[in-house]
Amino acid sequence: MNFSVLRNFAYVICMSAAFMAGPAIADGPRLMHKGPIAIDLLGKLEWMRCSIGQFWEEETCKGEPVKLTLSQVPEVAARFEGLDRGGWRLPTRDELESLVSENDSPPMIKVKTFPMTPPEAYWTSEPNFFNARNHWVVNFYTGYSYGRVFPNQPQYVRLVRNRKKIRF
Repeated sequence: MNFSVLRNFAYVICMSAAFMAGPAIADGPRLMHKGPIAIDLLGKLEWMRCSIGQFWEEETCKGEPVKLTLSQVPEVAARFEGLDRGGWRLPTRDELESLVSENDSPPMIKVKTFPMTPPEAYWTSEPNFFNARNHWVVNFYTGYSYGRVFPNQPQYVRLVRNRKKIRF
């Protein structure tokens, strides 16, 4: 048996898995929302319902979302530190994938909870394990995650923070 061919095949399979993962489906009633914040009861997280660049008004997100490079995100997140406890950050890949929902058409996210979400890629906080110069994004057009995005490629941003307690 030719082990170099087998080794190369295994490498291709591993690299393929590193650059594309299957869709993660958000489960039913785990998200509650009131005003501009959605609470993930299972993940113990609070999500901004609007993408960066949008604002909450009349029970929906208005304005145009803004794409940012990865280096711009910390500065923008810091602007929210003085608002209602702060702690806003980029979500992990698993956290953002938990918002993916099977819809008949894009965006692949619960639009009642996250209205006016562009059906495009959103940053996660995670670099690709196999190629640290690339980062993971979750694409809400397809519902898939990709680990091949360079930090200088602008993507959309949805911020999250750890939940301390329910405040309804």
